[in-house]
Amino acid sequence: MLELTGAAGPRIGQWIEIHLMDANVELVDDLYLDKVRQARAMSPEQRFLAGPEMFDLACEFAKAGIRMRHPDADEARVLELLRERLAIAERLEAAS
Repeated sequence: MLELTGAAGPRIGQWIEIHLMDANVELVDDLYLDKVRQARAMSPEQRFLAGPEMFDLACEFAKAGIRMRHPDADEARVLELLRERLAIAERLEAAS
């Protein structure tokens, strides 16, 4: 984060950090929408073959969310939390 000095410094720094986070969220949303548009334009065969890539993308989004909720987590912890979430999703799917 950008360090600013003076009485207004911390508030300005927080404002910048929040707006950068918002910009990142908007970028992620735009990238996701682009992927959705690409998937809709594909044939069923192409979509089937793109499945693993889409799963990887979903995992990257999930890891980004984990990092936002756990900013001190290292990569090993992020992967551990992702695996826990995937296991929960699998159990929920099996129960339905």
